Amino acid sequence: MRRYRPVFPYENEHREELMSLPFQVFLPRRITLFCQELCCTIKEDAPVCQGQCIGWVEERPVYSGIDGRVEKISVDESGYSHKKYRVSIRKESHRMACQSFVPFLRTDGNYFLRQLGLMPPEGMITEKDVLWVDGVESEPFSASGYRLFAEETVKIILGADVLGSCYGVQKVKLCIEKQWKDIYFLLEKYLKKYRCVLNKDIQYEICSYTRCCPAPYLMPGRLIFYPQILIHAYNGYYEKIPASSAYITVSGHVLRKSNFIMPAGTHVGDIIAACGLEKKASCKFVLDGVMTGHAVSPENAVIMPENTSLCVVEWQTREESPCVGCHACAAVCPMHLKPYAPDAHTFDLCIQCGCCSYVCPSNIRISEKIKHKVKDKKNHKKKRAKFRKKLKHGTYIEIAPEFADFIETMEICSDAPPHIHCPADNLSKKIKCLMFLLPLYAWAVSAYGVIILCHGAIAVMAALIVAEISKRIVKTSAGADIYIASVLYAVAAVLILPVGVSVLTAIIAYIIACILGVYNL
Repeated sequence: MRRYRPVFPYENEHREELMSLPFQVFLPRRITLFCQELCCTIKEDAPVCQGQCIGWVEERPVYSGIDGRVEKISVDESGYSHKKYRVSIRKESHRMACQSFVPFLRTDGNYFLRQLGLMPPEGMITEKDVLWVDGVESEPFSASGYRLFAEETVKIILGADVLGSCYGVQKVKLCIEKQWKDIYFLLEKYLKKYRCVLNKDIQYEICSYTRCCPAPYLMPGRLIFYPQILIHAYNGYYEKIPASSAYITVSGHVLRKSNFIMPAGTHVGDIIAACGLEKKASCKFVLDGVMTGHAVSPENAVIMPENTSLCVVEWQTREESPCVGCHACAAVCPMHLKPYAPDAHTFDLCIQCGCCSYVCPSNIRISEKIKHKVKDKKNHKKKRAKFRKKLKHGTYIEIAPEFADFIETMEICSDAPPHIHCPADNLSKKIKCLMFLLPLYAWAVSAYGVIILCHGAIAVMAALIVAEISKRIVKTSAGADIYIASVLYAVAAVLILPVGVSVLTAIIAYIIACILGVYNL
C-alpha cells in the first residue's frame, strides 16, 4: 500500500505558550443541559447538586456540573440540536447533598461509558485487541492533550487500565508526540510505579509520532480515546464522579488564551466573554478543532465532556473553481482514496479528516460534499433529504421587496470543516513566475533577432523548471501526471532549438506554460 503525504496545518505562534499554561477552573453562573427525557425530580426551582442526573439522551444520563437550582425548563426550538428539553441551572454557593454515583463496571465497555454519560465509539470495531490513547495534537491551536498528560498522568494510565479491562484488550498504546521527552519520562515512571495495580493481562506501550493531521493511527475500526475520556473513566470508577466536566483549550483570536476545566453545559458565549475577542466582527467559533470540528453559535452552543478545544478564527469566503486534476487530494488522503472521483467505496471509508479540502487549490469542499452524500445515503427516507431534492438550482422563492438588494449581494459561507486552507506554496510561486517570464523573454529577444540566445534561455529555464518539479515530486510524492507534464516541457524546449522561427518558439513556450498551468504548478 502506498504511503500518503501528511498535512501540517499548524500555527506555532502560540503553541509553546499554550503548552506552558496549566489548567484553570472556570465556573460560570449558569449552565444549560439538553435532554430527551427528564428525571421526575427535575422541576423549575428544584435544587440540583453536582453529579446529579438531570435526564437522558439516547439512553445516556446527563449530569449536572454545578450546585444550584433549576432556573428554567423549556423546549429546545433553536434548531441547534435534536434534543428536546433545555434545562437552565443557576449556580448557588452552598453545597447540596445528593446520592453518590456508583457506576456498573462490566465487561461491556460501551455500557460503562454510557453510564458515565459519554458517547461510545462510533461504527464497527474490528481491532478489539488494542486500545489507542490519542495524545498527539493532530489539530492546530490545541494543547489540552499535552497538559493532561503533564498534570494527570496517573489518571490517564489508570483510566486506560479501566477501559482496557472493560473492552478486554490485550495491549494499550499511549501515543504522544516525539518532542514530548518529559511526558515520555513521566509515563515510564508511573507505569513502573503502578505496575502492581494495573491489569496483568494488558501490555502497555509508549508510542512516539510526528505531529501531523491526521495522526497515523487514526483509522476506522480501532478503539481510540482522547485523554479526557480516560480521566472521566478514572473518576467514575475510583472516585465515583460521573462525566460532568470538560477540559478545553481556548485559542485563536481571543485576548486570553488558556486551558480550562469547566462544568459540562457551559455556554460558549460565557467563555468568549471571559476571554475577550481580538476582532469583534467576522469571527467563527469552532468546537473540536479547525480541521474536523464544527462551527457553532455562541448563544445556543454549550460545552460537553467530549469537547477538546474552542477556537476563534476569521470568517473567510473562498470562491470555488473547477477541478484542475492535480490529484493533491489523493496524495494526502490517509485512507488512500480518490476524493476527486468519489464512489461508494469512498463514502464507506472516508474518516472526514478534512485534508482533501485543506490542500485543494480550487477551494472545493470535497470532504463536505462526501459527508452530505453519506447523509443522503443514510437518510434518503427522511423529510430533510426529500426537501433538499425538491429545491433545485433556479427555484423561485417569494421574498419581500425590501430584501431584494440584500439577497443579491449575499455571500454563502460554509460552516463545515476544515475552517482553514493551505497557504500558497513558495515553490509553486517560483515555478509560476518562471512560466510567466518564459514566453515574455522569448518575444523580447526575438525582436532583436538573437534566435540562438532565445533558444538557449528557453532551454535553461525549462531545465530549471524540471529541476524544481523533480524536487517537489521527491518531497511530496505527487501523481505521475505532473511528471509527464514536466517531461513534455523539457522535450518541447529541446526540439524547438533547430527551429529558426522565434515566433513559433514563443507560441510553443506559451502553450506549454498553459499546460503546466492546468496542472496548477
